[in-house]
Amino acid sequence: MLTYLKIQNYGLIEHIEINFNKGLSTVTGETGAGKSIILGAISLLLGEKADNESIKNKEDKCVVEGHFDIRNLNLKQIIQAHDIDYSNELILRREYSLNGKSRAFINDSPVSINILKEIGEKVLDIHSQHENLLLKDRKFQLNILDLFSENGLLLEKYRNNFNSYLEIQKKINSLKSKAKSNLIELDFITFQYNQLQEANIRVTELEELEAELGLLSHSEEIKQSLSGIINNFEETEDNVLIKIRESINSLSTIASFFKDADELKNRLSSINIELKDIVQEINLKADSIEFNPIRLEKVKDRIDLYYSLLQKHQVKSVDELIVIFNNIKQRIKEIENYDNEIEKLEIEFSKVLVEIKNFANKITSVRNKNKLNLEKRISTVCKELGMPDAILNIVIEDLQELNSDGFDNVYFLFSANKKIQPMPIEKIASGGEISRLMLILKSIIAEKTNTSTIIFDEIDSGVSGEIADKMGDIMNSLSEKTQIICITHLPQIASKGKSHYMVYKTNSQTFIKLLNQDERLLEIAKLLSGKEITEAAVVNAKELLKNCH
Repeated sequence: MLTYLKIQNYGLIEHIEINFNKGLSTVTGETGAGKSIILGAISLLLGEKADNESIKNKEDKCVVEGHFDIRNLNLKQIIQAHDIDYSNELILRREYSLNGKSRAFINDSPVSINILKEIGEKVLDIHSQHENLLLKDRKFQLNILDLFSENGLLLEKYRNNFNSYLEIQKKINSLKSKAKSNLIELDFITFQYNQLQEANIRVTELEELEAELGLLSHSEEIKQSLSGIINNFEETEDNVLIKIRESINSLSTIASFFKDADELKNRLSSINIELKDIVQEINLKADSIEFNPIRLEKVKDRIDLYYSLLQKHQVKSVDELIVIFNNIKQRIKEIENYDNEIEKLEIEFSKVLVEIKNFANKITSVRNKNKLNLEKRISTVCKELGMPDAILNIVIEDLQELNSDGFDNVYFLFSANKKIQPMPIEKIASGGEISRLMLILKSIIAEKTNTSTIIFDEIDSGVSGEIADKMGDIMNSLSEKTQIICITHLPQIASKGKSHYMVYKTNSQTFIKLLNQDERLLEIAKLLSGKEITEAAVVNAKELLKNCH
């Protein structure tokens, strides 16, 4: 429950601090006194957008702080999950300044606005005047049925699976789109791949071909040079080999008396052997070299192919060309693998679809099981609130398709007159009927939820007299479990409060105070008679307070 509220530098409020009590608290005040300003400030604790125009003193920051007793709420796990220290008192604070800087705190720990909203909505529910319009919204009507049916856990499991279903569907559509758009790319890169594969390129081949081209292009020149070398060694009468043999023989004749002759002879013999070997190899090379115009053309064509591919793929080396070939090969594999990936995802999609349909059917079953009870509860309380012939029917239609809430389209049909067939609420219910229905729904749902504080902002709009008195009784009964703070302009409801607060304006500043018994009597009398408080109004006010307390 809300135990303490501080508002600083907001709207017409310079600084107010107020303590709240258990049970039903009523808040009254003249039109324009600032009740809606206080409500707007409190809404900041629920993550509502901050408005710079609401800052009273532009030099200072706006601060709104609320203290909540959460001993009876199961919030420890949620709070600690956000690395916030837990205690029995929850402190929500919002600060913002003219420069647009907005900060949020929970138990003095800085948090995001989203976390403030998440935690704030667990402890506080604000029913503003415009919220009556929500009753005409079919999504809101569905949520009411689900809250009454206590469908929360089942819906959470369903939505987890539904999100997976949407994610898989998104992936499948993306892959199909890619597969379709990549058909043109596939044709092109397949052509490139085939061209490179047919080329059968090797890392060292271009270098080898260029060496061979040089050999074939100069074969006659090479052959002539080699033949000349051979001639120098073998053909002439004074060739080198003959001269070496003669030198070896000369050394042999002087070996007996020239001690270095043997060593020199051995060295010459080695040279002779090496030269003979070289000459033999040159002979073989010369015999193997032959001008081959056919091979020359083939080598040239092959080299041209390499340079053509290098230029086409804008690279400078065969190594880079091979990398491109491998990349193209991998890309083709990826594109051709889309079908396999799509097939796998479609199998997974089918499994998830079965699961979510099972959950959706369970949710529909629970809704159908509980709708009659909710209809009866609403109709019963409608009678207490001056609508004895009221009928509310809950229609559950099969949408034949899935959404985040299951298969169902849920809407309420209402009639306050037995002579008129029930119709959608948005087409038939008056403002007063909407107010009563909203209070009924809030009171029923409060039994199913764990919200500790509900603030009603003139939920009594469009009603008066005995009906207002009955609405006050419902709020009073509801306040036994949930703290109720009701902003009202009706004396019948104001008198029901265990505590009564008055909002007033002095010197263009808004204030709020807890009324004592005498002040309360005069305030209720003023609600009965207007600014001029009559003796009869005071008597009636006393009677109202006496009957309520």
